[in-house]
Amino acid sequence: MMVIPFFQHASTSGETPLPGKMNPRIDRSGSNETSKVPRLGSIVGTASMAGFGKAVEILDTLGCLMTTLSSDGGFVSRTKTKGCKISILAFEVANTILKGASIMQSLSEDTVTYFKQVVLPSEGVQNLVSSEMSELMRIAANDKREELKIFSQEIVRFGNRCKDPQWHNLDRYFVKLESENAPQKQLKETSIAEMQKLMSLVQRTTDLYHELHALDRFEQEYFSRINGKGHTDRIEKGGNIQIVKLELKTQSSYVKSLKKRSLWSKTLEEVVEKFVDIMHYLHVEINNDFGSSGTSTAQLFVLNQSILFPADRFNAFVDGGVMNAESTESCQRLGPAGLALHYANIIIQIYSIVSRSGYVPSNSRDALYQGLPPRIKSALPNKLRTTSVPQELTIDQIRARMEKTLKWLIPMAVNTTCARGFLRFSEWAKSGTERVGRRPGVADRIETLYHADKARTEDCILELLVWLHHLVSQSNRLAMQKVTDQCI
Repeated sequence: MMVIPFFQHASTSGETPLPGKMNPRIDRSGSNETSKVPRLGSIVGTASMAGFGKAVEILDTLGCLMTTLSSDGGFVSRTKTKGCKISILAFEVANTILKGASIMQSLSEDTVTYFKQVVLPSEGVQNLVSSEMSELMRIAANDKREELKIFSQEIVRFGNRCKDPQWHNLDRYFVKLESENAPQKQLKETSIAEMQKLMSLVQRTTDLYHELHALDRFEQEYFSRINGKGHTDRIEKGGNIQIVKLELKTQSSYVKSLKKRSLWSKTLEEVVEKFVDIMHYLHVEINNDFGSSGTSTAQLFVLNQSILFPADRFNAFVDGGVMNAESTESCQRLGPAGLALHYANIIIQIYSIVSRSGYVPSNSRDALYQGLPPRIKSALPNKLRTTSVPQELTIDQIRARMEKTLKWLIPMAVNTTCARGFLRFSEWAKSGTERVGRRPGVADRIETLYHADKARTEDCILELLVWLHHLVSQSNRLAMQKVTDQCI
């Protein structure tokens, strides 16, 4: 088990102490305490009667701050603080556990192997994001660290709500993660075991979630019957109320028992302790699977942006530092530019027109043209003039040419429109599944247009529009020819 230092009792140098890195000043035998008695006595002795109360406060404070060594060499509080019950925060905590479980699942051996062997070499990723595997790995690593940042911020928030002060200011501890050299095998086994325990609690909390809704329905029915204005027979009405009252009592007892077996009755201290171990493991695993960018301290600052940096300074640090993926490249990415969803909708519109057979309505073409980005709209007329398409090509042949590109482009566009963050606890509870990792139909961010090169994507769309122009022209020509033949 990882022991976290008392951050708020850090040394005056401003450095955050790490487990096993501090020189204890308190002897287990108590010799140091004995040597300090005269000094403390002098404080009390020299205090005036008017300041005697202040001296007592000093002694009380010193007593609260005193620490002792635990059996594993870490520091623990001499006075046990009663933990903070999770209670109604159970569903928020469960939400955070699901985030951690999702990240852990995405770092499993099978998932990472699939990601490296199938996702990264896919045609869409290679054509629109990058063909350099090292760059793709760096982008994927930044995505994982972004997820880890979200997870860590929630851990810090829960830690600050703990009564036990050793869990406060965990952001300072996370900054020091890079210098920790915990045995990887032991860390992995511990973290996986702790996550399994937490997921068991999440499952019971899911049951509690459903039963609380049922209890609410019973209460509403009971009070509606009591306050009802029906003219039913009094005996029948009384019997119905008693039945509902009994059901309400039974349900209330069941909910109470579920609370005792779920996250509701646990303390934040218990859960945060497990979170810290899991956070440490995930950080190590990301570096092992995707590599370190070489600026691990800067990466970990990202985890604590809201605490360590004012917003303007942090943004300047990210925009100008190595953590900004786009700053190291000459290309512009659609996601950071806020264009990914817009470009995805354009691609889907093109696919919708191509998949139609026969005449294409003018309103569909107009809607597509009006939504084109300025660069594509200005380049399209010249592209149409300079591009020649053989007249002998049939509609099916033109459509086949377009579908060759759309085959890998459409999945990325659809993934973009369906892209979401972490699955929320309420959604997971309603889904009735125990799966927490990658869900069917949910792609990694790199499989969307988020990281797509803006220029490459626009060139691809421009080419499709040229083919679409010829497809529509051929379709209209055939339609007019049929009308002419019918008239003749």
